[in-house]
Amino acid sequence: MPVPAPFPSHASSAPAAPAAARDPRLDFFRGLALIFIFVDHVPGNFFANFTFKNIGFSDAAEIFIFISGYAAALAFGKSFAQGFGAGTRRVAKRIGEIYAAHILLLIVCVGGIGIAARWLENPVYYEYINLVPFAYEPFEAIWRALALNHHLVYLNILPLYIALLAWFPVLMRLVRHHPALALAASLGLYAVARGTGINLPSYPNDDGWFFNPFAWQLLFTIGAVLGHAVSGGYILPRSRWLVLAAGAYALFAFLVIAPWTRLPGLEAWRLLPGDILAGMDKSALSPWRLAHILAIAYLVAIFVKADAAWLRGRWARPVIVCGRKSLDIFTLGTVLCFVALFLLVEVGRDLWIQIAINAGGIGLMVAVATWLLRRKAQVNPGKAPAITPAAVPGVSYSAPPPPPRY
Repeated sequence: MPVPAPFPSHASSAPAAPAAARDPRLDFFRGLALIFIFVDHVPGNFFANFTFKNIGFSDAAEIFIFISGYAAALAFGKSFAQGFGAGTRRVAKRIGEIYAAHILLLIVCVGGIGIAARWLENPVYYEYINLVPFAYEPFEAIWRALALNHHLVYLNILPLYIALLAWFPVLMRLVRHHPALALAASLGLYAVARGTGINLPSYPNDDGWFFNPFAWQLLFTIGAVLGHAVSGGYILPRSRWLVLAAGAYALFAFLVIAPWTRLPGLEAWRLLPGDILAGMDKSALSPWRLAHILAIAYLVAIFVKADAAWLRGRWARPVIVCGRKSLDIFTLGTVLCFVALFLLVEVGRDLWIQIAINAGGIGLMVAVATWLLRRKAQVNPGKAPAITPAAVPGVSYSAPPPPPRY
């Protein structure tokens, strides 16, 4: 049954990338989000003052989840077109891969941090990273962690993504009936989560997951609906009024955040009252945050063309390769955050140390992503995905690319 268009196909906009090509904007902004997540998660990081969270209400987590929904529709859409069972099996396989990465992270963090805390004789690490239950109730903490009830600090995004992918088959069935049905169901679930506080259980506290999946699924769903529409050939409408509204809201958010107030002597120089931020709940995805990421996404989609020359430039390539290997780089970035924590506590917080941590961490993320792409191209030369012809030196991208894996 043909899917009704959620957007008018006649609307003028930037030319869409060819159906067989991978949209480099997805990989660039997903890679940028991963770098921002690393920088933001390094404790007391001076350079966290220059990431996306400083220009508005949302942060890198919203970028990551929105693009994840969009990319999931592109990656799994054809499988669901072959049948609900075929699509569900592909999604289940991906959930298994993400769960395995999460457990690997858990083992590395619990084992590594536990050993380091004993060796350095500093129990603060246990408390900061939420390892205390492993010391007092090890068996309870282990099975709770395996059941995704217990999240260490920095290890709560992958469980959220697992929950959102579990929702994805139901979402795709609704989308294939009509996108408006999927959006209505998602919006209703979001309203229930915001109104009642319904959440998945957590341990040792009973306040639920930090990222409430019943709320965050709305952002994921919007991304998926848009991805499904674009894969069907529909074009996002370019409306002067939408551009003005999105731009005005982005400017409003910037003025409320007022990043210049962090500069010495400008602390009181606010143009708008900062108490608006009291309602900026991240756990249940405040409407303020949701509207901000959607406004930014719309402006980017309109003004950043898929065939923009700068996306094929040398400086964009490191970011794009990180976005191409998102699960691996997120896992690596999380481990590097814990390494950074040890260095900052044991060595010091001097600016040169922070520069070394940020430059070294980002450089390692880029190097590992590049190596993984080269290795994949060598093992499966016929399936090497295309970023740009010269995106990764030494890798051939002449073969037709598969849909993005997400």
